[in-house]
Parts: sequence; structure tokens; C-alpha cells
Amino acid sequence: MTQRIQCQYDDLTQIVQIFSTYADGTQRLIQTLQHHTERLQRGAWRGRGA
Repeated sequence: MTQRIQCQYDDLTQIVQIFSTYADGTQRLIQTLQHHTERLQRGAWRGRGA
């Protein structure tokens, strides 16, 4: 027996937009983490309260 998946193209378009939004947010988070990591590696962690 062959399995069949059916969907509405409008629904798929909406799903693609949702995934794209999450991907953009994830990319911004990665860039922010890289920026802060680089600052810490250059010595920003030193100082009062470190």
C-alpha cells in the first residue's frame, strides 16, 4: 500500500513563513552570542565583579 500525504499549498506557504521567521531569530541569536563571546575572549570579562 502506498502512503499519500495531502496538503493545501496555502498552508505550506504559511508554514514556510513560520519556519523562516524562526530561522531569522535563531540566526540573530547566534550572531549575538558570537559577538558577546568574542568580547569576553578579548578580555571584557576582566574587571570588578569578574
